Amino acid sequence: ISRLCFHHDGDWLAVGSANQVSLCDPVAGTIMRRLPAVGDRPCMTSGHGDHLLVKDQLVIGDDESLISYDPKTGKELVRFLGHDGPVRTVSLHPNGMSMASGGADKSVRVWDTGEGSQSYCFETGRRVTVVAFSPQHQLAMGFSNAQIMISDMREPRK
Repeated sequence: ISRLCFHHDGDWLAVGSANQVSLCDPVAGTIMRRLPAVGDRPCMTSGHGDHLLVKDQLVIGDDESLISYDPKTGKELVRFLGHDGPVRTVSLHPNGMSMASGGADKSVRVWDTGEGSQSYCFETGRRVTVVAFSPQHQLAMGFSNAQIMISDMREPRK
């Protein structure tokens, strides 16, 4: 098991392992559904709050893409394409309208969660191990060389 992610209401727990994500009932301890994932360490994020676009979705990152699923049906909703290597981290913005991903291709990409379109790409020159949004529109990026960079997402990008 490489990753865990709870649904915002606690309805399910996503368990990431090699080549799959299992949605489990945390009370009964049973597997409700299995979703595909490519690679050894799929990363995941789940919608929180009341934003209708993402509150009941599970986004799984794997070997070069992010895929949003409806956890109730297992249906693929949106595919986010653009990374050139394994996606290692994904974080949903608190407003639910965007998310960031990073990985072995040494880039951080910011996505529109509804359309699946990419709004920004940061070429970092370092493998990205973790990304996180603040409620104040800052994006923190952590790298394999133990450095951190913070970017204000309200500033226009070049």
